[in-house]
Amino acid sequence: MLRTILTALSVFLSFASIAQLSLGAKAGANISRLDILNDPSGLQASLDYNYKTSFLAGATISYPIAGRVALGSDLLYVRKGFTISGQQEQNVALNYINLPVLFKLRLASSLNVELGPEAGYLLDGPAFWDKRTDLGFVIGLAHQFEQLEVSARLSHGLSDVQEIQLVDQNGTPSGRVQFQNRSIQFAFTYYFLHSAKG
Repeated sequence: MLRTILTALSVFLSFASIAQLSLGAKAGANISRLDILNDPSGLQASLDYNYKTSFLAGATISYPIAGRVALGSDLLYVRKGFTISGQQEQNVALNYINLPVLFKLRLASSLNVELGPEAGYLLDGPAFWDKRTDLGFVIGLAHQFEQLEVSARLSHGLSDVQEIQLVDQNGTPSGRVQFQNRSIQFAFTYYFLHSAKG
């Protein structure tokens, strides 16, 4: 999936006019947690998976495609994770490379709404974390001041990034607990190559 998105993005860039491209560097805060699905064991009630605040950084590109609509993408290093609050607090860090591909709709002269799919690949995590791919979608708002942009996004995972197989007292499988990533992101972007239309 990640390879497909990268291929599509490279084809798009090969046809894009450099004069209309906006290129920039992005950095900010990533506030993440795990969401528990299908929880027959009551794990959610016994453990509190709290938000963990960390960072993101990377590059961004944007290209106007029609009127008020532009197509943009980021290549980001994002530190996700969560904090488990129980009898003993535990912090878990998950380091991803994330690639969102977003449609940007200009609502006003400097305000955009962003929406699109996102693919992530886990670079580093705890030894028990065996799933590498994280697929989801992003929605957010961005406000631009000349070459500086301020944005807020919600990154909502759709694929399971981890699961626990449950068994009963006889050792018979009794269900699975599934986990998905959730993130709130606040970032600043500086465009060192900026299109007036982007």
